[in-house]
Amino acid sequence: MNCVVKLTQQMRTEDSRYLQLLERLRQGQCSYEDYELLLTRVVGQPTVSLREPPWNQKSDPDLFPYFSVRKALSVAHGCILKDVQVVIPKSLRFRVLQMLHRGHLGVVKMKQLARVHCWWPKMELDIENMTKSCKICAMVAAKPKEDFKPWPEPELVWSRVHMDFLGPLWNSKWLVMVDAKSKFPFVADMGHDTSAKNLCNVLEQAIDWLGPPTTLVSDNGPPFTSFEMKEFYKQYGIEHITTAPYHPPSNGIAERFVRSFKEGMIMQQESGQTNKSVALRNVLRSYRWTPHTTTGTAPAEALFRRPIRTELARLHPSLAKPQKRKSSKYKIGQEIWVRNHQRNKRIDWIPGVITHQVGSMMYRIELGNGQTCVRHQNQLRFRREPDIQDDLEDLTENLLNRNKPTVTPVVQHTPQQTPQHTPQQSPRYPQRQRRPPDRYSP
Repeated sequence: MNCVVKLTQQMRTEDSRYLQLLERLRQGQCSYEDYELLLTRVVGQPTVSLREPPWNQKSDPDLFPYFSVRKALSVAHGCILKDVQVVIPKSLRFRVLQMLHRGHLGVVKMKQLARVHCWWPKMELDIENMTKSCKICAMVAAKPKEDFKPWPEPELVWSRVHMDFLGPLWNSKWLVMVDAKSKFPFVADMGHDTSAKNLCNVLEQAIDWLGPPTTLVSDNGPPFTSFEMKEFYKQYGIEHITTAPYHPPSNGIAERFVRSFKEGMIMQQESGQTNKSVALRNVLRSYRWTPHTTTGTAPAEALFRRPIRTELARLHPSLAKPQKRKSSKYKIGQEIWVRNHQRNKRIDWIPGVITHQVGSMMYRIELGNGQTCVRHQNQLRFRREPDIQDDLEDLTENLLNRNKPTVTPVVQHTPQQTPQHTPQQSPRYPQRQRRPPDRYSP
């Protein structure tokens, strides 16, 4: 209150015109000329007219605010008031702001304190600017509310990839790469070497599997921004985007997987797993084969565009129709010849019996010594039994004798004997004329 009293004393005057004006203000009998005189005192302009522009227009920001609150202006003990607030002239506004901000109050409390004691046009805006320009307040002020803008979702998988380093974890540093579309992660053990040369080798392995991406996003670490890496990006036509320094949320896709990867590896270690490679495989399989909370699809399924045959997926019955097999060349129980392959020896054929058909052209065969083997049908032959061979030989002889003319023997009939007919028998082998050898005689 001392500052308000002091300001009221400074605004008092001995001019009779203003004293008469204050008296008319108390009685409510002011005219336009009285308001013009009041504005001359408050604003500091010698000639002000209420009937002429710019007073009745918004083009003059210094005069219009007083006209809009003219019904709230009054004078008490030689002090101009707006309701109960003291109207502060321009020359004293900065000093009043300093008094309001003496305790380094916030914007809200400064406005509340000012609304009780003083007023001038755009007072609240001046209070905000005063608080923002204070260096001490800026040093201890709370962190402003963070605004985030998500990355645009790419149209194709493995087109924009986010990467980052993490560690040391399990006595190694790791390179993490995450596809922005499918959320498929790629993790490589870097050991203790995070140089640009080693980074290029690891990226080459990822490119061998999935090809070069269109865009790579990383922080401003030296391995990512080195000259060697710039040549690598240029070689494969990769656009390299770096995030804002000291702002991890800009690379949030990689940072979020880093957290999940760390938790998974620590859980593997706590569960008794001592092999780092097995732990890495378990963590990556669980992440890749589990539906992602953002996409609702497993990262591996989204990347390769096909379902993954996990242990849980095999619980479902197969809906595929069984295909009909074509008639096989050999039958089960059939005796065949099997091609026997031995190193540094001549290929031999041994007997065997088909016991099971493994595939459309594969058979399991039991050999004569009791052993079993699997052979392709191109490695088998039909095996004929001896009785079948005899039947074939008899059939051949009959065909040969059928073409040979038959000889009918002449039988002499005597009255004492009754003619007897003997059955005609064909010789087993064809007859030939035998001639004695023509030997040499001296």
